[in-house]
Amino acid sequence: MDNFIKEFNAWSSQSATDKARLEELDRNIAMKQEVIANMKKELARYTEMDKNQNEKQENSESQRRA
Repeated sequence: MDNFIKEFNAWSSQSATDKARLEELDRNIAMKQEVIANMKKELARYTEMDKNQNEKQENSESQRRA
């Protein structure tokens, strides 16, 4: 019976440790998802700025040719 209690306590302790690790992983995943979302917004903003800059440059070149 003592062996069973030791095994049960070890299993219970490991379960608590695993749960803590899982919670930490969940926090890390949430943080990474937030970073990715912010990076996507920044990329979209830079892409739009680049597009606008290219359009201005093309318009300027067209006006010089005309």
